[in-house]
Amino acid sequence: MIEKLLDLVRMETEGDPMGGLLWTYRSLSKLAAAISDSGVKVSANTVRKWLGSCNYSRHVNRKTIGGTVPPGRDEQFRRIAALRDQCEEEGIPIVSGVLFRAQS
Repeated sequence: MIEKLLDLVRMETEGDPMGGLLWTYRSLSKLAAAISDSGVKVSANTVRKWLGSCNYSRHVNRKTIGGTVPPGRDEQFRRIAALRDQCEEEGIPIVSGVLFRAQS
């Protein structure tokens, strides 16, 4: 069941590559419901314990004021995830970076 849980949060996992801490923004109750849909009833508390045993923590979304979501945004991230998977399979190192704009 833990493998099923990890499959559910795989595309929504973020983390600290140096510290090894991982987190997901998906709610515990939604994760429990998704696992329950596969035939095994679990509670949100059980999901929390399973995530903790896999070095995951939960982070809460903070609402931000922004514009509309650009068309194709989801497709872009799915393509990046597919490329990441392909690189993993071929043994190609994966480097992640964040670009910050200088504030003036």
